[in-house]
Amino acid sequence: MTDPETDSATELRWLHGFGGTSVYRARHNLIGLANRPADAGLLINSPGIERMLEVCEVRGRAVNQAHNNRRRFASDVLSLMARNVWARTDFNMTARQMAKDEIATVLDGLATATDRFQVARTVLRKTIGDSFRQSANTPAFLTFLQLSLVPVTLANRIDSEQVRRALDTAENELAGKRATGYLNAIRLFGLRFRHPSATVEDFTLVVSGAMLGMSLRHLISPERLDKVLDWDGQRWHLAALGVTGIIDEWLEPDPDYDAANALSLYLRDEVRTRNEPSQVIEIPRGDS
Repeated sequence: MTDPETDSATELRWLHGFGGTSVYRARHNLIGLANRPADAGLLINSPGIERMLEVCEVRGRAVNQAHNNRRRFASDVLSLMARNVWARTDFNMTARQMAKDEIATVLDGLATATDRFQVARTVLRKTIGDSFRQSANTPAFLTFLQLSLVPVTLANRIDSEQVRRALDTAENELAGKRATGYLNAIRLFGLRFRHPSATVEDFTLVVSGAMLGMSLRHLISPERLDKVLDWDGQRWHLAALGVTGIIDEWLEPDPDYDAANALSLYLRDEVRTRNEPSQVIEIPRGDS
């Protein structure tokens, strides 16, 4: 996620006496607020900037300067929150750990499996439901939804394009982490994209879009979305069926699959597992 100490953005630095330490403190406070969606909503939808001044701990002459430049100040505060909305959230941590543990139990079958799609489906069937629940129930996700409406709903009070860019930055960072995990799994399972024009970035966008849509629907009627179906004699979470449909269309077996090389790459990039019988060992990274 975004590292507050290395972030190079310039929000709020135009305020008198508001240097790096003050910006860091404001960012820290906004990150905390992002994980309390009800409080975040009060700030986002506040008719004035007083709540923003309080959360960002703006003092002295900077208060008058912020009042004299309300549009700029509000745009900076919302952009700062938007770019860091996922700073304390890792959607993939629990789900990826479960997937790695599950993958560890089927490694021996990858070298000889005639249908490696089946192995991939097994992992999806057992893990995607938890991944869906984690995403749908993450506090920062609710704040993200509120922020995603800001460029439209507050267009007369803020710089909509600035906030949109901040949201896009946050999403691109998260998508990059997901894309790395997807690519590692695709290689391990011996799959490849069906079409030369397909990219892992586009694949990630499609999968994430499907999960986002289901998470939104889950807010309205969780009983419809968070359920398990009997499907060809197996128990499938509805979200897992949706994602499986996507991989069936996008991916195909790689005829040049080398199980040993694929496993080596996977162990390099997905080195940890908590499942002792898996026989997946930890190996040092090249830069460690």
